[in-house]
Amino acid sequence: MDEKGYLLKNIQQENRDHHNEEFKPRNVLAFATCWLLYTIATSSLSMLGPFFPAEAAAHGASSGVVGAIFSISPLCVTVLSPILGYHLHHFGLKFALVAGTLLMGASFLLFGFVTQAPPGAVFISLCFFLQFGQGLGSAMFTTSTYALVGILFNRHFGVFMGFVEFAGGLGCTLGPLIGGSLYHGLTTSINTHQILLGSS
Repeated sequence: MDEKGYLLKNIQQENRDHHNEEFKPRNVLAFATCWLLYTIATSSLSMLGPFFPAEAAAHGASSGVVGAIFSISPLCVTVLSPILGYHLHHFGLKFALVAGTLLMGASFLLFGFVTQAPPGAVFISLCFFLQFGQGLGSAMFTTSTYALVGILFNRHFGVFMGFVEFAGGLGCTLGPLIGGSLYHGLTTSINTHQILLGSS
């Protein structure tokens, strides 16, 4: 075998080894879990759109305030993601992933009870605070998810990032549909805070 054929054979073998290493069941399971969580997170963020403005208005929030409430979470993600990404090696990828997921879940859960708060400043302050918590948790979760994909699938990074973005788009598509359907179909039989809680 000449030198060119030998080098080609080594490259092909190296590619097969990397492929087998990346597609271990453990790696695929980790990605599938993150993909599912990402879908749920984005759907939960967008689920409030069809009905929350009306509920917020009933609790004394103007249209401008409602817009600001919805803007807090993506603003936190925009500002904090680069900072968290820079310091990710300090507190660890696993911690950021788990803590971000728990913070998002807790914020979603507590947001389900905001309609029980007194109208006016208390209601609005709680909405801002919980949306900030959702944004911080989302920034931690998404940053660590992107880093995890880069570590586990560095040779197929573009493909798997495409799947992650697909999860985000799917969640944003299903969220308003589910939230609006729940609000329209269940308002007469359960309290609004239960709908918010279920949406969370």
